[in-house]
Amino acid sequence: MQNGSGVSSKEASDQSAEPPLDSWKEIAAYLKRDVSTVQRWEKREGMPIHRHVHDKRGSVYAYRSELAAWFETRNLRLQAQDPEQRVQAQNGPVSEPGRRNGRAAQLLLLAAGSAVVLLSIVYILTRSRTVAATDRNIKSLAVLPMKNFSGDPGQQYFVDGLTDELTTNLAKLGSLRVISRGSATLSADTQKSLPEIAKNLNVDALLTGTVERSGSRVRVVTELVRPTTNEVLWAKSYDRDLDDVLHMEGEISQTIAREVGITLTPQVQHRLEHKLTSTPEAREAYLQGLYFLDKDEDDREGGTKCVQYFQEAITKDPGYAAAYAGLFRCYQHFDLGPDSEAGSKATAALMKAVELDDELAEAHTDLGDYYLGEMWDYSAAEREYKRAIELNPNLSVAHSNYGFLLVDLGRTEQGLQEIHRARELDPLSLDVAENAGTRLLSSRRYDEAIAQFRSILEMNPTYTRARWMLARTYELKGMYREAISECLKIPALPNVDASTKAHFKSRCSLYEKIYTTSGGKRFDRNWVQSARQEIKDATDRDDDAYFIATLYAETGESEKALDLLERAYARHNAELLQLKVDPRLDNLRPDPRFQALLRSMNFPE
Repeated sequence: MQNGSGVSSKEASDQSAEPPLDSWKEIAAYLKRDVSTVQRWEKREGMPIHRHVHDKRGSVYAYRSELAAWFETRNLRLQAQDPEQRVQAQNGPVSEPGRRNGRAAQLLLLAAGSAVVLLSIVYILTRSRTVAATDRNIKSLAVLPMKNFSGDPGQQYFVDGLTDELTTNLAKLGSLRVISRGSATLSADTQKSLPEIAKNLNVDALLTGTVERSGSRVRVVTELVRPTTNEVLWAKSYDRDLDDVLHMEGEISQTIAREVGITLTPQVQHRLEHKLTSTPEAREAYLQGLYFLDKDEDDREGGTKCVQYFQEAITKDPGYAAAYAGLFRCYQHFDLGPDSEAGSKATAALMKAVELDDELAEAHTDLGDYYLGEMWDYSAAEREYKRAIELNPNLSVAHSNYGFLLVDLGRTEQGLQEIHRARELDPLSLDVAENAGTRLLSSRRYDEAIAQFRSILEMNPTYTRARWMLARTYELKGMYREAISECLKIPALPNVDASTKAHFKSRCSLYEKIYTTSGGKRFDRNWVQSARQEIKDATDRDDDAYFIATLYAETGESEKALDLLERAYARHNAELLQLKVDPRLDNLRPDPRFQALLRSMNFPE
């Protein structure tokens, strides 16, 4: 006889002795998985879940004994798919004294007997499923942030580091598009379903997982999921010693490559097997340094800890190139003292990183930035960006910065292709999106630039730089009323500090005094006299000398414009990198002084 839930009276009697797990959250915690995974298991794999019909409690419930039996049956099936694979019961429900009643034991015995009979059939079916997964044309994936199942929030740095290293390893598989960690994290933080996340990131598959660390042991459970069908393409559990984690990461990456049908070249195989350090204590310090590197740039305490941990990693292993590269990024990211002192320390750390290991893609990108921004050595910068992309074809920042360089050198189409690739790899990054808009502006594609900046502001209306670049684009299109309107919105933004507010009020005042919004004239020829104070304030700021020069150039004050450009050159102003293509300087291009300035900056003919 059965009750209203489809459970026999005898079963109901057995189960009444154990309290049910009365929500998705409790079920997920018992199985040591996240809610989306257990919901997928119920839908796709028949995990035993009951539902309340006339009860004010949660809509679902489950019994530990049923879950334990189902989970062990699932393990047998997965072992048939891969004999080396053991998604063992410890990674799911743990049997408790007194909780495994006679009914549970019967279910387990029945499951084991059935498995023996069905083993060959299951093996054929699951192997066929693996082949089918290979044929599903998986060309892109994202690694979602691994979940910390250690029960210790203090282990989050370790879990985040594992996510970061897995993403980097998979990104080395050139024929697979791997989304940047930044976009993957932003998407995962939205509480959206896996299909929604995959759609936002435009990927075919998602890698999810959990990490449990206890002393010197680490347990990692991973799943490769096809979100459109909720199909688990591959799953595996790893129990390793702490000093074997790096090898495990390479193993996961190689296995996924095989599952999606990628043939590894000897070079990529070497990079996946290459250990950055053999000293566990050094790696531990390195991961903590990475954790603090994610802190806000104004967090001085975070910056200090960032430096301390990377320096500790270097002390533990003086040959740890990645730790030197991390130390460089600490000095770049945080305000850690006088610019000259921090700059020299940063440069020394970067050079040491590349000297120790020529296969760090991020370090080659940073070196490209150094040659471009500090040395104005365009050929050296291009060499480094290309090397970074060769080592990691999915490194979005390398594509973005290389694209910047190419557009600024006048190689517009090639540059925009690189920037487009960066956007594919980091689709939720506002910085990458803003960079794309800026180079569309430099390429004189004003309508595309306007559309780009507007889309950014739809995502984040308080993004100051995107608002300013939209105003600049309107200015270049001759839409002065719109340019002034957008500029005036910036000082009113809630996230703008007093200094920035004053800065943009001055810029907006200049716009209002220069550009006419009615009549046939483009600008007021008396603006220099009426805006003397704003001009003085701006030229006293190094970053605005170039801006004032562009206004002088547009309004026909060529000599004043060239004076300011030469002053910016003497101060090594980074804005001058766009000198060759900036539309606002077109009036100056025939002038011998302007041509001499281009030669001084080593621009190729």
